[in-house]
Amino acid sequence: MTITVVIPLYNKAQTIERALRSVQEQILQPDEVIVVNDGSTDGGADIVSQQNLQYLRLVQQTNQGVASARNHGIAEAQGEWIALLDADDEWKPEFLLSMQQLHHSYPDCNLLASAYDRIDLQGNQRTAHIRGLNSSAPTLRMDHYFDVAAHSEPPICSSAVMMKRETILSVGGFPEHIAQGEDLLTWAKIALSTAVAYCQLSLSVFHVDDLVTTGTPKRRPTDADPVGAELEDLARANPEQQGIQDYVALWHKMRANMFLRVPKQRRACYSELRKARLWNPHLSLPTYHLLLMLPYTLRMRLITLLQR
Repeated sequence: MTITVVIPLYNKAQTIERALRSVQEQILQPDEVIVVNDGSTDGGADIVSQQNLQYLRLVQQTNQGVASARNHGIAEAQGEWIALLDADDEWKPEFLLSMQQLHHSYPDCNLLASAYDRIDLQGNQRTAHIRGLNSSAPTLRMDHYFDVAAHSEPPICSSAVMMKRETILSVGGFPEHIAQGEDLLTWAKIALSTAVAYCQLSLSVFHVDDLVTTGTPKRRPTDADPVGAELEDLARANPEQQGIQDYVALWHKMRANMFLRVPKQRRACYSELRKARLWNPHLSLPTYHLLLMLPYTLRMRLITLLQR
């Protein structure tokens, strides 16, 4: 089992050394680490160049986005397996060893992942809520990925996953035409093509940056929704997949939640709620409709109170 770690880097000079240190501290060392500098302007690439790691390679590209950076690293990789790590996240020392053990326990699974912690800017840390695994065993085969994903926080985090290189290439890599949700779409495509092995131990730390949940989103949802369109196509083509329709509904509910927190976006929010109900008629959405009736300032105050 040969492992290449791919780290996309864009203006993360303050955290890239921490990410690389977490790789260096792995019990099982990778065969190579590729950092793809996606046109950083803050000196992060210089920090990478100063690291004394024999297996580390720095690859340069103009700024094209995280999907392109990941694809570039995967294309350059020599390893049979690709482990992803974002430049502002970190692994616990057991991560790669646990992924190797997952592979030995579930050799037919080409996508391996673990639970992960979320830590916000105030230092509050918790393990992501993953529901529906139906087992308390430390490791398991996730037979119903979409059912789990539809009722949880994302079960697969882009800094807590390892996959066969040929598997990610078989779905075309990460879609570079998508600015938000490209990773969720990629996991959905892979989950339709291979079984998923999962470790319920939290082995990665996801540092929440601009994913604001109570205020106005820093990343405004785009009017076009290529992820939703592709997920709907996948659901129509794979109606036998347990939970896939609920997962599409969840995606539209997530978009509705973002539009709810943007001024003058009532119509867009209602549109997403209608799509969510279309895919899951049993979805209960009265809170959204109540909040949409309120002036924006009052709405945001109530959202903040509800999420405390």
